[in-house]
This record gives sequence, structure tokens and C-alpha cells, in this order.
Amino acid sequence: MKRDAKTGKKVRSARYGKGKRWQARWTDPLGEEGTKVFANKDAALAHVSAMEVSVLSGTYVDPKQGKITFREYAEQWRADQLHHRARTVEQAESRLRLHVYPSIGSMPIANVRRPHVQACVNTMAQNLAPTTVEVAYGYMATVFKSAVLDGIIGRSPCVKIKLPEVVRKKVVPLTVAQVERICRNVPARYQAAVIVCAATGLRQGELFGLKVSHVEGACDNVILRVEEQADGGAPKTEAGERRIAIGLHASRALWRHLATYREGIGGYVFSTPKRTHVTRSTAGDVWREATVGMAVKDRSGWHELRHHNASLLISAGLSPVAVAERLGHKDATETLTTYAHLWPTDDERAVAAVDAALAGISVSDGTVTELFA
Repeated sequence: MKRDAKTGKKVRSARYGKGKRWQARWTDPLGEEGTKVFANKDAALAHVSAMEVSVLSGTYVDPKQGKITFREYAEQWRADQLHHRARTVEQAESRLRLHVYPSIGSMPIANVRRPHVQACVNTMAQNLAPTTVEVAYGYMATVFKSAVLDGIIGRSPCVKIKLPEVVRKKVVPLTVAQVERICRNVPARYQAAVIVCAATGLRQGELFGLKVSHVEGACDNVILRVEEQADGGAPKTEAGERRIAIGLHASRALWRHLATYREGIGGYVFSTPKRTHVTRSTAGDVWREATVGMAVKDRSGWHELRHHNASLLISAGLSPVAVAERLGHKDATETLTTYAHLWPTDDERAVAAVDAALAGISVSDGTVTELFA
């Protein structure tokens, strides 16, 4: 009730006896007043107490902030990711726009609950590959985590979400004969790229991001400095920045290439016929045309040469740590996750060890009986 300015008597407001008549008031961490109305006094008092506790504990969430939609906040989050590479920026935008916003984009972010997230994942799983769902969900979960850190919501709804099972196929590396065929099939200006990629295991972006200034060493012993991607960004991981010796054959192929085609615009080692840098699209077209009829249609393009290189290193007896350093993996765990099946098993090592130990022991000649007809 309010008091009459002249008489000082209490005067009933227009809300008296109707709906939510009790207003809870509290002071937020910034010293500003927050309010919310309730139907009864006990509920209002309970809310005030909860707000005061959250302010003191540092877990206060401004109810007004939670009214921003998921899409609005996610777009703010994307704009703040200055460390993202160009490819990651593109992927985050498309995954959120195409697969997440249609389900929860228009909802106030504070209203999104676990069932809403699970429903979004279920919808994606109906039309997308499990790995694509995994990536899209990862961006969604990261946005909610950021909203918690910013005090927009109290907790993330991304808890115990069931994702479609991702069945990761074992890598089957290209054979030397297949690599040789691909090298013959690509246009002449890309043949050295095939050889260098097979000799180094560079990622596609690293291969076409190479510049002449990154080439060190003598004619027969080139060392490549990997420090830039084709889009101008840094390598995929910190471990991606490395120096790789490429060997005699690849060194000579590289120098012959530069002598024939010169460096591209911007100093790139490998370039298009117009001497512009090789885009993902162009690289994909070159690969697909070169592998027609080779049963590698569903493989991952130039990355197959990276797998081929890894298989060569493993067959040569290099340790997981050495292979990881060569490939620019962040650690040996990543290497083993992808290539563990290519290393000899303990059983294979045991047989080889026994054979080696017993190789010099001879047995006397005698009658040999065939035990199994």
C-alpha cells in the first residue's frame, strides 16, 4: 500500500487483491536494485534470501541478463573468439546457424534446459553424421559454459547429454604404388606437392601454406619450417610449429619444382597455374581428379598422404613420441589414437624375438613324419 500525500493514510493500489502483489527487492553485486513480484509474502522473502546468499557467495546471476536469446549470446561469443583460425571461425558459424539455432536459437538462454539440448541433438542425429553432431554439440556446450562464466546463467544445461555413437574407422594407409599413381595423375605442377606431402606428413593447410622463405638447407638436404597455414593462420596446434628434414628424393623434387614454376604470389612454394595460393576447393578438385577409379573416393583427400607418411615411420620402427613430433601432434596420445593398430603387437614382437634368439640353434637330421595330412 501507498500513503496519501495529503492525509498520510494508507491507500490501496490498483493491484491490491489481484495476482502477484508481493515485490521482492535486493541489491546486486554492482549496487543496483533488483525486483521481482510474487503471489505471496513467503515466496518473496525466500527469493530475497536466495538472492542475498548468491551475492555473498559470488554465484549471483542477473535475471535480466538471462532474457537474451541463445543466438544473441552465441553471436557475441563468436565475435570474442579472436584466437580462432579462419577455418574454425567458418565451422563454428555454420554449425551453430544450421544445426543449433533452428532448435534453441530464439529461446532466452536462461530458459534452455537439458531436455531442450537433448532434443536438439536428437534432431541433428536424424540427418547428420555422428562426428558432425559431436562437433556442433561441442560448440553449443562451449557457448553455455561461457554464459556461466559471464554470469548470464547459473549452470549449463549440457549435462549427461547422449550423443550418437561415433564409430571411428581404422586408418588404412595408401600403398607406395598408390602414391606413385596419384603422383602421375595430378597435373605436373602438383607432382612435387604429392612427393613432399608423402615425405613429411604435412597437413593439407601446412603443405599449401609453405613459402619459399620456409625452405632451408642444401639442395639434397632440405629442411622445412612449418609455421603457417594456407589461410595465413598459425598451425593447428602449438606442436604444429616444427622443422622437418625431407630427404634426398623430396629435396630434389622440390628444387626442380621451384626452378620450373617459380614461387607463387605471396611467396608460396605451391600455387595454381595463375600463381595464386591453392585453396581448399582447388586442392580437393586436384585430388579427386587424380584418384578417379582408385577406390579412394571416400577418403580424406591430401590427408591420406599424411597417413601414408605415418605408416612409413611406424614400419621403420620409430616410437610414438618420434612420430608425434614429426607429424606435429600435440602428444603421443593423439598419435596412438589414430595409428596404434599400425604398430606391431606384443605377440608379433614376441614371435620375432623368439625367432631371432633360436635362429642359430640347429637340430639333428632324423625321420620327418607329417603330422597333419
